[in-house]
Amino acid sequence: MLAAVVLPRLAAMAIAAPLVPTTLAGHAFWELEDPMARKLQRIQFHKNAALIGGLLYAALAENRGAHRAAQEA
Repeated sequence: MLAAVVLPRLAAMAIAAPLVPTTLAGHAFWELEDPMARKLQRIQFHKNAALIGGLLYAALAENRGAHRAAQEA
């Protein structure tokens, strides 16, 4: 739905919502003792955090393309 631009805000929030608890529970790098495992989980944690940030931007940013088109018309 997000790629098809059908309800993009709702689609972005629907993707981001389950990603938050999955990131916190599945990539809890702070609980690991092994340095290599900790590093790998930290990388995955930051990747998911970046995805969440992008999805939140997609959900909350103004629709600038439509705004520019309206101004030019």
